[in-house]
Amino acid sequence: MFSVRLLTGMAIFTIAAVGLLTHDAMGYENRPTWVLSPGSINCDLVGDVIKGDISGGETVSYDFDLTPGKYSFAAWAGLDLTSLSLSIKNENGRSLGLDEGLDNQPLVNVSIAKADKVTAVLTAGSERISGQGGRYALAVGMGENCIRKNISPAEEILENWTDLILADGAEIIYWDILPNTGDSPITLNFTLEQGNYSVIAETLSRKDDIDMYVKLDARSIIAKNEEPDNNPICDFKLDHKFEVMVEIDLYQLKNPDSTEIVVVLAREP
Repeated sequence: MFSVRLLTGMAIFTIAAVGLLTHDAMGYENRPTWVLSPGSINCDLVGDVIKGDISGGETVSYDFDLTPGKYSFAAWAGLDLTSLSLSIKNENGRSLGLDEGLDNQPLVNVSIAKADKVTAVLTAGSERISGQGGRYALAVGMGENCIRKNISPAEEILENWTDLILADGAEIIYWDILPNTGDSPITLNFTLEQGNYSVIAETLSRKDDIDMYVKLDARSIIAKNEEPDNNPICDFKLDHKFEVMVEIDLYQLKNPDSTEIVVVLAREP
Protein backbone atom coordinates (compact mmCIF):
# COMPACT_ATOMS: atom_id res chain seq x y z
CA MET A 1 0.00 0.00 0.00
CA PHE A 2 2.53 2.59 1.10
CA SER A 3 6.02 2.85 -0.36
CA VAL A 4 7.44 2.56 3.15
CA ARG A 5 6.73 -1.16 2.98
CA LEU A 6 9.88 -1.51 0.90
CA LEU A 7 12.10 -0.13 3.65
CA THR A 8 13.89 -2.18 6.28
CA GLY A 9 15.99 -1.56 9.35
CA MET A 10 13.92 1.29 10.80
CA ALA A 11 12.00 1.15 14.04
CA ILE A 12 8.46 2.00 14.97
CA PHE A 13 5.45 1.95 17.19
CA THR A 14 3.62 0.20 19.97
CA ILE A 15 2.11 -0.06 23.41
CA ALA A 16 3.01 -1.39 26.81
CA ALA A 17 1.14 -2.51 29.86
CA VAL A 18 0.91 -4.53 33.00
CA GLY A 19 -0.52 -7.89 32.03
CA LEU A 20 -2.63 -7.57 28.90
CA LEU A 21 -2.94 -3.94 27.94
CA THR A 22 -5.89 -2.73 25.97
CA HIS A 23 -5.12 0.81 24.85
CA ASP A 24 -7.55 3.47 23.70
CA ALA A 25 -5.70 4.73 20.66
CA MET A 26 -7.10 8.23 21.02
CA GLY A 27 -5.83 8.81 24.57
CA TYR A 28 -3.12 11.32 23.67
CA GLU A 29 -3.59 13.60 26.66
CA ASN A 30 -1.51 11.41 29.00
CA ARG A 31 1.34 10.71 26.58
CA PRO A 32 4.58 12.64 27.17
CA THR A 33 5.37 14.45 23.94
CA TRP A 34 8.73 16.02 24.79
CA VAL A 35 11.37 15.92 27.49
CA LEU A 36 14.43 17.96 28.39
CA SER A 37 16.67 15.09 29.46
CA PRO A 38 19.10 15.54 32.39
CA GLY A 39 22.64 16.12 31.16
CA SER A 40 21.61 17.78 27.89
CA ILE A 41 22.37 21.23 29.39
CA ASN A 42 25.98 21.64 30.58
CA CYS A 43 26.18 25.37 31.31
CA ASP A 44 24.42 28.25 33.02
CA LEU A 45 21.29 29.46 31.27
CA VAL A 46 20.11 32.93 30.31
CA GLY A 47 16.84 32.93 32.23
CA ASP A 48 14.61 29.88 32.47
CA VAL A 49 13.79 27.22 29.89
CA ILE A 50 10.86 28.56 27.84
CA LYS A 51 8.05 26.11 27.10
CA GLY A 52 4.90 26.46 25.05
CA ASP A 53 2.42 25.03 22.55
CA ILE A 54 2.66 25.53 18.81
CA SER A 55 0.72 24.48 15.71
CA GLY A 56 2.17 23.20 12.46
CA GLY A 57 3.56 26.06 10.36
CA GLU A 58 3.30 28.54 13.23
CA THR A 59 6.15 30.92 14.21
CA VAL A 60 6.97 32.26 17.67
CA SER A 61 9.80 34.60 18.70
CA TYR A 62 11.60 35.63 21.89
CA ASP A 63 13.94 38.56 22.61
CA PHE A 64 17.08 38.36 24.77
CA ASP A 65 19.33 41.19 25.96
CA LEU A 66 22.80 39.65 25.77
CA THR A 67 26.24 40.86 26.84
CA PRO A 68 29.38 40.06 24.78
CA GLY A 69 30.23 36.36 24.73
CA LYS A 70 29.38 33.00 23.18
CA TYR A 71 25.95 31.45 23.47
CA SER A 72 24.12 28.23 22.56
CA PHE A 73 20.50 28.50 21.47
CA ALA A 74 18.76 25.13 21.61
CA ALA A 75 15.14 24.16 21.05
CA TRP A 76 13.21 20.91 21.36
CA ALA A 77 9.88 20.07 19.78
CA GLY A 78 7.57 17.26 20.72
CA LEU A 79 7.28 14.25 18.45
CA ASP A 80 3.88 15.56 17.39
CA LEU A 81 5.83 17.86 15.02
CA THR A 82 7.94 16.62 12.12
CA SER A 83 10.52 19.38 12.51
CA LEU A 84 11.40 22.68 14.17
CA SER A 85 13.67 25.40 12.76
CA LEU A 86 15.54 28.04 14.77
CA SER A 87 16.75 31.42 13.49
CA ILE A 88 18.78 33.93 15.51
CA LYS A 89 18.88 37.63 14.52
CA ASN A 90 20.33 40.77 16.07
CA GLU A 91 18.44 44.02 16.73
CA ASN A 92 19.12 45.22 13.18
CA GLY A 93 17.65 42.05 11.68
CA ARG A 94 20.99 40.57 10.63
CA SER A 95 21.11 36.79 10.78
CA LEU A 96 23.48 35.41 13.40
CA GLY A 97 22.70 31.76 12.79
CA LEU A 98 20.12 29.34 11.42
CA ASP A 99 19.27 25.67 11.89
CA GLU A 100 16.46 24.56 9.61
CA GLY A 101 17.37 20.88 9.55
CA LEU A 102 14.84 18.08 9.23
CA ASP A 103 14.79 17.12 12.92
CA ASN A 104 12.94 18.69 15.83
CA GLN A 105 15.98 19.67 17.93
CA PRO A 106 17.61 22.73 16.30
CA LEU A 107 20.84 24.10 17.78
CA VAL A 108 22.56 27.41 16.91
CA ASN A 109 25.82 28.75 18.38
CA VAL A 110 26.38 32.51 18.20
CA SER A 111 29.12 34.93 19.22
CA ILE A 112 28.11 38.41 20.46
CA ALA A 113 30.81 41.09 20.05
CA LYS A 114 28.92 43.83 21.93
CA ALA A 115 25.77 44.12 24.02
CA ASP A 116 22.81 43.52 21.75
CA LYS A 117 19.13 42.55 21.70
CA VAL A 118 18.88 39.14 20.03
CA THR A 119 15.70 37.54 18.72
CA ALA A 120 15.19 33.77 18.52
CA VAL A 121 12.55 32.73 15.98
CA LEU A 122 11.04 29.22 16.09
CA THR A 123 9.07 27.85 13.14
CA ALA A 124 7.19 24.56 13.46
CA GLY A 125 7.12 22.02 10.67
CA SER A 126 4.02 20.02 9.87
CA GLU A 127 2.02 18.07 12.42
CA ARG A 128 2.29 14.29 12.33
CA ILE A 129 -1.44 14.08 13.04
CA SER A 130 -3.30 17.04 11.54
CA GLY A 131 -4.91 19.35 14.08
CA GLN A 132 -3.14 17.87 17.07
CA GLY A 133 -0.51 20.60 17.43
CA GLY A 134 2.71 20.21 19.37
CA ARG A 135 4.89 21.52 22.16
CA TYR A 136 8.31 23.12 22.27
CA ALA A 137 11.03 24.24 24.65
CA LEU A 138 13.77 26.85 24.14
CA ALA A 139 16.94 27.34 26.19
CA VAL A 140 19.88 29.75 25.85
CA GLY A 141 23.17 28.62 27.35
CA MET A 142 26.15 30.83 28.24
CA GLY A 143 28.84 29.03 26.26
CA GLU A 144 29.47 27.42 22.88
CA ASN A 145 28.19 23.89 22.23
CA CYS A 146 27.12 23.58 25.86
CA ILE A 147 23.67 22.21 25.04
CA ARG A 148 23.52 18.97 23.13
CA LYS A 149 20.83 17.26 21.13
CA ASN A 150 19.35 14.25 22.86
CA ILE A 151 17.16 11.93 20.79
CA SER A 152 16.51 8.31 21.70
CA PRO A 153 16.80 5.41 19.22
CA ALA A 154 13.03 4.91 19.39
CA GLU A 155 12.40 8.60 18.63
CA GLU A 156 14.74 8.39 15.65
CA ILE A 157 12.90 5.35 14.33
CA LEU A 158 9.56 7.08 14.80
CA GLU A 159 10.75 10.19 12.96
CA ASN A 160 12.06 8.13 10.04
CA TRP A 161 8.81 6.21 9.61
CA THR A 162 6.38 9.08 10.06
CA ASP A 163 8.37 11.37 7.77
CA LEU A 164 8.32 8.70 5.06
CA ILE A 165 4.58 8.10 5.48
CA LEU A 166 3.75 11.81 5.29
CA ALA A 167 6.02 12.23 2.25
CA ASP A 168 4.05 9.42 0.59
CA GLY A 169 0.87 11.48 0.95
CA ALA A 170 -0.71 9.24 3.59
CA GLU A 171 -2.48 10.34 6.78
CA ILE A 172 -1.16 9.25 10.17
CA ILE A 173 -4.03 8.11 12.38
CA TYR A 174 -2.01 7.08 15.42
CA TRP A 175 1.57 6.79 16.68
CA ASP A 176 3.25 6.01 19.97
CA ILE A 177 6.41 4.69 21.64
CA LEU A 178 5.69 2.06 24.26
CA PRO A 179 7.63 -0.03 26.78
CA ASN A 180 7.99 -3.80 26.76
CA THR A 181 4.93 -5.63 28.10
CA GLY A 182 6.82 -8.81 28.92
CA ASP A 183 5.04 -12.04 28.06
CA SER A 184 1.72 -10.30 27.48
CA PRO A 185 0.72 -9.09 24.02
CA ILE A 186 0.10 -5.43 23.32
CA THR A 187 -3.39 -4.63 22.08
CA LEU A 188 -4.56 -1.40 20.46
CA ASN A 189 -8.22 -0.63 19.82
CA PHE A 190 -9.33 1.70 17.03
CA THR A 191 -12.62 2.84 15.54
CA LEU A 192 -11.80 3.24 11.85
CA GLU A 193 -13.76 4.53 8.89
CA GLN A 194 -13.81 2.98 5.42
CA GLY A 195 -10.40 3.01 3.72
CA ASN A 196 -7.04 1.35 3.12
CA TYR A 197 -4.71 1.16 6.12
CA SER A 198 -1.21 0.10 7.11
CA VAL A 199 -0.03 -0.53 10.65
CA ILE A 200 3.68 -0.80 11.42
CA ALA A 201 5.53 -1.90 14.53
CA GLU A 202 9.26 -2.00 15.19
CA THR A 203 11.57 -2.67 18.13
CA LEU A 204 15.13 -1.40 18.68
CA SER A 205 17.04 -4.55 17.74
CA ARG A 206 16.98 -6.40 14.43
CA LYS A 207 17.53 -9.59 16.41
CA ASP A 208 14.06 -9.26 17.97
CA ASP A 209 11.10 -11.25 16.68
CA ILE A 210 7.60 -9.79 17.03
CA ASP A 211 4.35 -10.74 15.29
CA MET A 212 1.29 -8.65 14.53
CA TYR A 213 -2.41 -9.42 13.99
CA VAL A 214 -5.28 -7.15 12.90
CA LYS A 215 -8.71 -8.28 14.06
CA LEU A 216 -12.28 -7.12 13.56
CA ASP A 217 -14.29 -6.88 16.79
CA ALA A 218 -11.38 -8.62 18.58
CA ARG A 219 -12.19 -11.89 16.78
CA SER A 220 -11.73 -12.37 13.02
CA ILE A 221 -8.15 -11.93 11.77
CA ILE A 222 -8.11 -9.79 8.62
CA ALA A 223 -4.32 -9.30 8.38
CA LYS A 224 -1.28 -10.81 10.04
CA ASN A 225 2.51 -10.78 9.85
CA GLU A 226 4.41 -13.67 11.46
CA GLU A 227 7.71 -13.18 9.65
CA PRO A 228 10.77 -13.74 11.93
CA ASP A 229 11.81 -10.08 12.23
CA ASN A 230 11.40 -7.00 14.44
CA ASN A 231 9.36 -4.92 11.99
CA PRO A 232 5.96 -6.40 11.11
CA ILE A 233 3.72 -4.46 8.72
CA CYS A 234 0.07 -5.28 8.08
CA ASP A 235 -2.04 -3.82 5.27
CA PHE A 236 -5.82 -4.05 5.39
CA LYS A 237 -8.94 -2.60 3.77
CA LEU A 238 -12.23 -1.69 5.45
CA ASP A 239 -15.43 -1.45 3.41
CA HIS A 240 -17.19 0.54 6.14
CA LYS A 241 -16.72 1.68 9.74
CA PHE A 242 -15.33 -1.04 12.05
CA GLU A 243 -13.96 -1.59 15.54
CA VAL A 244 -10.42 -2.85 14.89
CA MET A 245 -7.94 -4.45 17.29
CA VAL A 246 -4.20 -4.56 16.59
CA GLU A 247 -2.37 -7.21 18.61
CA ILE A 248 1.44 -7.28 18.84
CA ASP A 249 3.09 -10.40 20.25
CA LEU A 250 6.61 -9.88 21.58
CA TYR A 251 7.84 -13.33 20.66
CA GLN A 252 11.57 -12.85 21.26
CA LEU A 253 13.47 -9.76 22.49
CA LYS A 254 17.24 -9.40 22.64
CA ASN A 255 17.15 -6.78 25.44
CA PRO A 256 13.75 -7.16 27.12
CA ASP A 257 14.56 -4.78 29.98
CA SER A 258 15.40 -1.82 27.75
CA THR A 259 13.56 -2.23 24.48
CA GLU A 260 10.77 0.04 23.29
CA ILE A 261 8.20 -0.51 20.60
CA VAL A 262 7.17 2.05 18.03
CA VAL A 263 3.72 1.74 16.45
CA VAL A 264 2.19 3.76 13.62
CA LEU A 265 -1.18 3.46 11.93
CA ALA A 266 -1.68 5.25 8.60
CA ARG A 267 -4.42 5.58 5.99
CA GLU A 268 -3.97 6.05 2.27
CA PRO A 269 -5.19 9.39 0.88
